[in-house]
Amino acid sequence: MLAPIAWKFALKDYQQPRIETFLDPEQDPQGAGYQTDQARVTVGSGGLYGQGIHGRARRDSTGSCRSPTTISSSRSSRKSRASSACSPALGLYLFVILRSLEAARLAKDRLGAYLVGGIISGFAFQVIYNVTMSAGLAPVKGITLPLMSYGGSSLIASLASFGLILNVRMRRFTN
Repeated sequence: MLAPIAWKFALKDYQQPRIETFLDPEQDPQGAGYQTDQARVTVGSGGLYGQGIHGRARRDSTGSCRSPTTISSSRSSRKSRASSACSPALGLYLFVILRSLEAARLAKDRLGAYLVGGIISGFAFQVIYNVTMSAGLAPVKGITLPLMSYGGSSLIASLASFGLILNVRMRRFTN
């Protein structure tokens, strides 16, 4: 009931178009809705069996391959909708999350358990948000897919956080 009031008075002028674009990316397909639209097209172009990693990638009007909007939408296009849901990459992410939760459970003290819990919740949020963003279920933001997205700073931060998790797990037997 308070949504119209919040829309009028709580949101700033630049926030309202962002929400409108998320709800209907087709209203500005060449501007703010471009990334969402391209992610949906890329995931949808995979069909039931996918396009494969060689030769049948989507191309633009000049004949050159388009760069994928996001890593997970690119994987979805190449593999297919059915196999992208069970993608080995998502299975590995789940494995890392479960092993980290085990490290938190085995931690010697609360500080170690809280440290691992905080790190792995941030990691899980990044994975879940990036996948839902690629499917068009969440607004497009600049959140990377850990260990796969372009750029080195995200990779370095992820590996440093895994080093902390491994340190907590290793120290569980010390006095």
